Amino acid sequence: MPKPRSVYAVLLLILFSVPAGARADSAGLPLLGNHDFQTGGYSLVGLFWNGPRHPVQDELGQFYVDDPAVLAEMQAEWRTGEPAPFYACGYHYTVLLVRGGEAMESLAINLETECGTVVVDGKSYRFDVAYLTRHADRYRKPIVDRRIFPSLAEARGYLDGIDGDQRLLFKPEPHWRKYDGEFRFTVPCPDHDFNSAKRRACFDRVRAEFETIFPGEVFDLSEAGSSSGVSGDFVTIEMKCSKPLHDRFDLYEDDWKWRDYEPALTLYWKQPQ
Repeated sequence: MPKPRSVYAVLLLILFSVPAGARADSAGLPLLGNHDFQTGGYSLVGLFWNGPRHPVQDELGQFYVDDPAVLAEMQAEWRTGEPAPFYACGYHYTVLLVRGGEAMESLAINLETECGTVVVDGKSYRFDVAYLTRHADRYRKPIVDRRIFPSLAEARGYLDGIDGDQRLLFKPEPHWRKYDGEFRFTVPCPDHDFNSAKRRACFDRVRAEFETIFPGEVFDLSEAGSSSGVSGDFVTIEMKCSKPLHDRFDLYEDDWKWRDYEPALTLYWKQPQ
């Protein structure tokens, strides 16, 4: 069975899906985009990647800053170093530039001397840890709010109710806001030979098939693997959808059975003024 996604998995998804602003400069690439912070509503939020394990994390904790002047200073300072490999060191912080609770820019940062890097737009660069510590006296601690709801309906109603709340720093968008759960199924993909273009063609064929068979239904498909053996070549597809849609799904055999999403949520709020 697929394992429930943690908040770290959601942050990883954000990291590789948030488009950055225009970034081109011989002095390094700007990490905080070209946003006009004087228009208000922006915050920079630093969240632990997977718990504290570095002295800088002990010093800073999780943090946010929403002062437009400080953000403008950091925007001018924060630039990439040279391109760097993707080390197997992991990361210490996810740093998000947010507005209205949504991530506008997303960075994954490693603090180790040997591995000190930042990942942005799926690329890795050297990173100066002093960028994080220089304005530490201006940081505040976010209020971490972990909730589990009795039902998806109640959870969705709660999220709808806090949309636009100016106290909200960041809310990861949970899959359960649109879908009830997920499952996986395999489809034949003859002679794919693990070729990405051939697998993509099989995936696109299935998507087109579903859009015809299930018009108006809300669902999401993603490739979850491929296999090749004496019984043939296959592609595994993960489908997120409503429970009623799954219950009438009989096009292909389930590979991993249906999993209901847990209506759990972690929110990050500003401190009272």
